[in-house]
Amino acid sequence: HLLCKIQYLEALIVFTLVVKRFCQLHKHHTMGAYYYQLGEIEKANAIMTKVADNSVEYMAWGASLPKEQRASSQSTLQQQLAILGYVLQNFERYQQKELFNLYYDLYVQYASVR
Repeated sequence: HLLCKIQYLEALIVFTLVVKRFCQLHKHHTMGAYYYQLGEIEKANAIMTKVADNSVEYMAWGASLPKEQRASSQSTLQQQLAILGYVLQNFERYQQKELFNLYYDLYVQYASVR
C-alpha cells in the first residue's frame, strides 16, 4: 500500500508540474502569434522556437517511456503535440519555411508514437 501511495503522489506532482508548464507555454505561444501579427518576425520566431523545443523535448521524454507508463501520460503528450501543431501552423502562415521544415518531421514522428 505504501508503494501505491508513493506512486500516486509522484503522479500528482508530475501532473501539477505539467499543468503549470502548459499554462506557461500557452501564454508564450499566444504571445508569439501576436508578434507575428505585428510583423515582429524575429521575436515571434524566438518565442515559437522555444515553445516548439519544449514540446519536442517533452514528447521525446514520453516516447522513451515504456508503453505502460506512456499510457498514463498520453493526454499530456497529445497536448504537447497540439501545441507543436499550432506552432507549425504559425510557421506556415507567416512563411517561416526553414523553421516549419525543422519541426515538421518531428511532429510526424511523435504523432505516430502510441
